[in-house]
Amino acid sequence: MYEAKKLKTWSGFQRLKDRHWDSVVSARARNKILVLTSSVGPHELMAGWDDDVVVCMGETYAANNAANEELIVSLLESAEEHGYDRNLCPYMKAYVGSMYSGRSFTGKFTRPDICVADVQSPTHGQWLQRVSEHLNIPYFALSHVYWTDVMGDHHIDYYVTQFYEFIEWMEKQT
Repeated sequence: MYEAKKLKTWSGFQRLKDRHWDSVVSARARNKILVLTSSVGPHELMAGWDDDVVVCMGETYAANNAANEELIVSLLESAEEHGYDRNLCPYMKAYVGSMYSGRSFTGKFTRPDICVADVQSPTHGQWLQRVSEHLNIPYFALSHVYWTDVMGDHHIDYYVTQFYEFIEWMEKQT
């Protein structure tokens, strides 16, 4: 049997993770725009905004909430109390439960300034749209294009066009 060992780089990963969440939590205090997106959000474009924007991926926020056993139960219950079915995506429920309860793994809910969804599933699009509506903040959705070996130029053109629309929209928001 192979004996598992702790990664030698584990403490480095922990420092990077802690630095990221400190950046998310402190974004508003540092006059940065906090963008809530999904793991497939248009990160290529947001990377070009340098230090003006801090990106928070809803799935990782939710997963960190889920790592706290006592917290996650209350967050899921909060989401269900607000009408989210118990069979819906647990990431979404952990996030919106944090929003409704005001609690999270960082202590309190971190309010985003803008929601940007690359809609890979109906749940992801609705998740960020509902957050946007509840918090009364701007929302932009891109239709996700699934990359395959049989994609035509029209698929790529469609996705690129959405990127240009997103850039124009973001310029108006900021």
